[in-house]
Amino acid sequence: MNKNRNKNGAVQTAKKGGRVPEEPVIILEAPRREGFDIGRWRTAIKQAEDPKEPDYTLLYDIFNDIMLDSHLTSIINKRIDHIKGTPLVFSQEGKENPMVSALIGTPWFDEMLEDLLCSRFWGYTASWLDLNNGTFRKYQMYDRRHIKPLKGMLLVKQDDRDGIDIARPPYDRFIITAGKPGDFGLLIKAVPWVLLKRGDVSDWATFNELFAMPFRKGTYPQFSNDAKLIMEQAMKTSGSAGYAIVPEGFTLEFIQNTSNGSTTAYMTLAEFCDKQLSKLFLQSTMTVEAEGGQYKGEVHERSEEGVHKSDERYLLGILNTKFRELLATHGFNPGEGRFTYVPESHICLEKRLDMDLKLAEKIVIPPSYWYEKYNMPIPGGGPQYIAPQISPAGEGTQVPVQKHRDLTEEGGQPAFYDPRPKRRIRDLLDFFS
Repeated sequence: MNKNRNKNGAVQTAKKGGRVPEEPVIILEAPRREGFDIGRWRTAIKQAEDPKEPDYTLLYDIFNDIMLDSHLTSIINKRIDHIKGTPLVFSQEGKENPMVSALIGTPWFDEMLEDLLCSRFWGYTASWLDLNNGTFRKYQMYDRRHIKPLKGMLLVKQDDRDGIDIARPPYDRFIITAGKPGDFGLLIKAVPWVLLKRGDVSDWATFNELFAMPFRKGTYPQFSNDAKLIMEQAMKTSGSAGYAIVPEGFTLEFIQNTSNGSTTAYMTLAEFCDKQLSKLFLQSTMTVEAEGGQYKGEVHERSEEGVHKSDERYLLGILNTKFRELLATHGFNPGEGRFTYVPESHICLEKRLDMDLKLAEKIVIPPSYWYEKYNMPIPGGGPQYIAPQISPAGEGTQVPVQKHRDLTEEGGQPAFYDPRPKRRIRDLLDFFS
């Protein structure tokens, strides 16, 4: 028998059995948005790694803060978009389960996949999933500041010492988890690069304000406070450029570093930090920033494909174990079925066309294939090949046409193969390339 607190803080009892326990309610606090630095990051790590009483709140507040970085968001979304864009099926011996298949295309399922994948970035993740009696009711990921992974507990308030045991019945039938307890994901390694870049860009902005904008100097008669106040008021109301007010006879001088690297040092450091983030999350840089030769770009692309394959295996490991157990518990009858990703071909259009044209010389390819594969508009009479034409040599002879009856076309209409359309298709490809 487990205890849980309702919305009013009262303790209620949930018996192990068929009834649905009341979903645990937590009291959220806004994340801190202060000026974090490397020192605070190290302090947060020490608090999270405390063997007696680990505290994750500061670390996750820093994680929330660095996610405002546009480059970091972009490379993480690249991995998320791949998972959401790759077809996923559930089948047993080639037969689909209609109840499970209906779940795959729903918005909450995509949200769950994203949260499960993000456990590789954020660390241990726990979510409430109510699929009671074969019907989806609710999905919600819990704020990670309220979870104590090593104890399997959910805290009502993030500063509580004790909470709800979600690792035991009846809550374990409605909770899906991902990640290892004590693992804080890749974001813990991304923090210093984001903070360094943030400070660098801030200094860069100050540099531009001082040396890229016109600077104004005002002088006033010495010992005349009235003149000083008038000059100061004039400076404040005449634009946002920097200014200085000095007595007559005094000088004010800004000494600028005139070395060749003074104007590029800030940009170089910012780009370096971005590249380190790309290596951390994608194991490459050239698929994010266009640079390098074709060979180097292909090597980096293969590295990124390896990352995507690793993400697929990670999610399939959860879906085919924990999630399938929840499906069986809640009446979806998954049996021995398994989730699998359907691999997509990433062959470029030019290589695909060359392969298709070579195959067309050996086997019969129905006309509809060319229209569908290359997204061409279908004529009113349906898919068809072009009619035979006179040889371009001008000899007045007709190019022989190889005719093959294709009984697979709809309506039983014969289709014929003309080897010469490949020249037209190549010309069309050259036109658009």
